[in-house]
Amino acid sequence: IICAVTLAEDIGCDVENTSRTNDVLSIADRYFSAYETQALFSLPKAQQRDRFFDYWTLKESYIKAWGLGLSIPLKDFSFTISPSDLTDNKNANITLAFAHHRNDNPMVWRSWLFYPNAQHRVAVSIRAAHNNQTENYIFRYFKSIPLVSCEEQKSLA
Repeated sequence: IICAVTLAEDIGCDVENTSRTNDVLSIADRYFSAYETQALFSLPKAQQRDRFFDYWTLKESYIKAWGLGLSIPLKDFSFTISPSDLTDNKNANITLAFAHHRNDNPMVWRSWLFYPNAQHRVAVSIRAAHNNQTENYIFRYFKSIPLVSCEEQKSLA
């Protein structure tokens, strides 16, 4: 489960279980932008499934931030995921681009990917107030067992 809270910005988040057994790569041709599909299938086969979930969780986080869900065509925007040293199991080296007919500004968006364990992918997208690409956000992780315990695992800036 993921819960994302901000005081002023629009925020969306998604978490996916990457151990699903269905053919997720067939979804890419149908729903991803041409750029993402090309980038995905140019990777070595062993890396494609993981990158699929990177894109999928990012796309879900973006459309949830808008509050419009799948009424926003997933092909209308593209994420570029650049290499990162995955400090604290997080990749913040992500940019967003839009199809020419999509009225949005990539400079107001920031996105992150988190890798909490081998079976899950988490993405968060924020429409930053005042085009502020340098704002520091704090991410806190908790390990929680309902009605039993809750302990903070990490705080990341």
